[in-house]
Amino acid sequence: APLAVLAGRLAAGGEPRARRQTLALLLLVLSFAAAFFAWRHTLPGDESPWTLGSLPPYERVEPLVRAFFTSAFAALPALLLTLRSGFARNVSIWSGVTGLGAAALGAVTILRGGPGPQTLFLGNSLTRVGAVADTLFGRPVLFPAWAWGAMTLAALAAGILLAMLLAASVERVLRTRPVRRAPAISPRAVVGGAYAMLTVALLVVRSSSGGALLFDRYLWGIQLFLLVLLLSPVSAARRPQRWAALACAAALAVISLVIVLEEHTSSVARWSAGQAAVAAGSPARTVDAGFEWMGWHYDGVVGSFAGEPRWRRPASWYNVLKFPALANCTVMAYAPRREPWLQTVQVRSYRAFGLWGRRQVYVYRNRPAC
Repeated sequence: APLAVLAGRLAAGGEPRARRQTLALLLLVLSFAAAFFAWRHTLPGDESPWTLGSLPPYERVEPLVRAFFTSAFAALPALLLTLRSGFARNVSIWSGVTGLGAAALGAVTILRGGPGPQTLFLGNSLTRVGAVADTLFGRPVLFPAWAWGAMTLAALAAGILLAMLLAASVERVLRTRPVRRAPAISPRAVVGGAYAMLTVALLVVRSSSGGALLFDRYLWGIQLFLLVLLLSPVSAARRPQRWAALACAAALAVISLVIVLEEHTSSVARWSAGQAAVAAGSPARTVDAGFEWMGWHYDGVVGSFAGEPRWRRPASWYNVLKFPALANCTVMAYAPRREPWLQTVQVRSYRAFGLWGRRQVYVYRNRPAC
């Protein structure tokens, strides 16, 4: 973001001395960011997201495909407003081929994903079980099959539409006759474009390295830029377009509200269960009430531990990989567990979504870890 702002300042023009100072500051910020990044990944326990992994080629590209369709899904109301009258009749061969390619990529990604919590979405903030699908064992399904299927199809259609619009824009630029003096680009456009291109480039490098995950929360800045890009040339849309866009915006608002309410209530429930376990005599460092709980009570180097790990099965991924020095004497789940050595301590009930429905948090004593 600072680099994009400085690029916009350069595009604004001004005196040569001021431009040189801005350029020097841009290079200084870039050098500092690179140095800080390199230093950060020398710390103990750090996992560099740029480490080359052993993933097959398509699995390195697949997160980028999901990122594209996730961004298109978020921008679906704006996409509907950009459609012009007779859009389907005026689709060029290039735009049609691009749309078919996007449809094929989306279909392959859906088929490869199977019945999991992500399908065509990148995951983390938006999954079928809500935000952060693997917080605790047994996270209940949030969206029924029909709703999740409709959301997936909407994302597929949005991705096809976005691919066709982008192809049409590129085709229009290539067919435009060059002029002797190109129109000046506003500094605001430079800031937005520079930020989007830098972010996309970093995500492409991160994904293609095969050594790190991509999450949908990384796309929020790009999605805002995409909305601005789509809505800026929109003139008065037809009434059917406005109603369709309004319906999509309302659906996205409902989806967001459901996810936020469920995440809030379930997080409060497991954190309260952790506090109750501590009040009953369990040390906080031996309670697994979720990623944040263990991270808050961990005083070692995250991801680095030279001694014997204190966790015992069943252990969460973050207990194994991030906080191995913490014991999981008290474990929790959103669904009953079947391990015979687990002793049920308590079943706590909470009201899902804050308004209706009740769900449970199961608290167990993991005797081998105590």
